[in-house]
Amino acid sequence: AEIPGITDPLRGQVVESVGELEQPGRYARFALASYGWRALYFFNRGITLMDGAKVDSDVTSVLQYLSMAPEDLLGYEFRSSQLFCPSYFVSHDRQYNAVVLVVRGTMSAEDTVVDLSCEYAKWNGGLVHSGMKASAQWLFAKVMPQMLAYAKSQGIGSIRIVGHSLGASTAAILTIMLQSSRERLMGIGVDCKDFDIKAYCYGPAPCVSEDIADRFRDCIETFVYMDDLVPRLCYGSVSDFKRMSISAADEADNFSQRLYAPFEDSAQQQQRWSDKFARLLSIRENILATQENLHLALPGNIHHIVAYQGAAGKDKRLARNLDLDVVMGKRELFGTKDPLSAQGEEDAEPWQPPPTPVTKVRPDS
Repeated sequence: AEIPGITDPLRGQVVESVGELEQPGRYARFALASYGWRALYFFNRGITLMDGAKVDSDVTSVLQYLSMAPEDLLGYEFRSSQLFCPSYFVSHDRQYNAVVLVVRGTMSAEDTVVDLSCEYAKWNGGLVHSGMKASAQWLFAKVMPQMLAYAKSQGIGSIRIVGHSLGASTAAILTIMLQSSRERLMGIGVDCKDFDIKAYCYGPAPCVSEDIADRFRDCIETFVYMDDLVPRLCYGSVSDFKRMSISAADEADNFSQRLYAPFEDSAQQQQRWSDKFARLLSIRENILATQENLHLALPGNIHHIVAYQGAAGKDKRLARNLDLDVVMGKRELFGTKDPLSAQGEEDAEPWQPPPTPVTKVRPDS
């Protein structure tokens, strides 16, 4: 049977200590709970349709699933009809003595609009996903002051910001806002100097440029499950996919070629298709070489969750030691070389990031 393995691609090591996964594993439950009773019922987490019929069903389901005392749920808003105002809940996690903000991911049409507001904006010395930044700004202004004040009054030193998918990217940007605004917050009377602020992000979309991701790596833990599409999805990667799709459509047989095909021998057909794939390969290499579509990066320390068979299995698959950050930077979605096949190649030359292309972005707001 397949069992999970977690790889820390930045160190190239498999995470073997269970202790390292206890806190991320706990907050993954919080991230799921943020979707309310519908998600908990869908994933069979002990919530029934009768629970969904209760008053404040989302709240009661969160309390039930997380075995949380009502007084530890400090605040919440399970909304579905406001742009750039994400659903969230705030709780006091007594196990780790932390105040936790949990941001919901995409679950409504309004959330989808935020996802699609993917114009790059200048921010913090780099670039950021403008829609996710707007959501993080709302939380920064409306939720964080009260959250920090409560933590200060209770002598709680840990702030945890958690999310999945869209919520994970928003959580990461919000964490960067807090880390880079400590002095400014102190100036307006919000004492956050001694807080330990950290984000746990599950399956986030790329949301900041690589320079920002590198500067704030130590305060964000990112978890990517196997071949999840979302952590590889940004405006740049979609633009690359669009170009490859159009090129593939252009190379498809037209009407006259389909009529002529029955009269070709196998060698002619093989040569014709070889020529088509050669042209597609050339286009793919050009995409990677020119970097014409700028990609955003995943924030934080990236842990890649993989599946592999045990040593007793006949076809053992080792945990894939895959540096997602480099793969994202190289944009090998259409790469000529499978990044997994390079595992253990000691003679491979280290990848150097390409020069930043000139890209039109919206001025910072």
